[in-house]
Amino acid sequence: MLEQTNLQMKRFLDVGSGSGLFSLAAYQLGAEVVSIDYDEMSVASTKEIRKRYAGDVNRWRIEQGSVLDDDYMRSLGRYDVVYAGTSFIIREAR
Repeated sequence: MLEQTNLQMKRFLDVGSGSGLFSLAAYQLGAEVVSIDYDEMSVASTKEIRKRYAGDVNRWRIEQGSVLDDDYMRSLGRYDVVYAGTSFIIREAR
């Protein structure tokens, strides 16, 4: 997809990390990874993947947050790669 086998020195943001598998792939390719998801179970899943397969947890941060929160998204800073592989479903509050 990225057509790169090396993400050394790259900042990778996984928006809607889900299971955490794409974050893990970026981590294994050398990126500094930040994974975010609104869903608590997805955050827990990503943390479990990191616990099992990542050696350097300082290179992989996981947070619960919403892509709809402009202030939160700005607080994350700038990234070389932003991955949003899942479909976002936005529902109007009633």
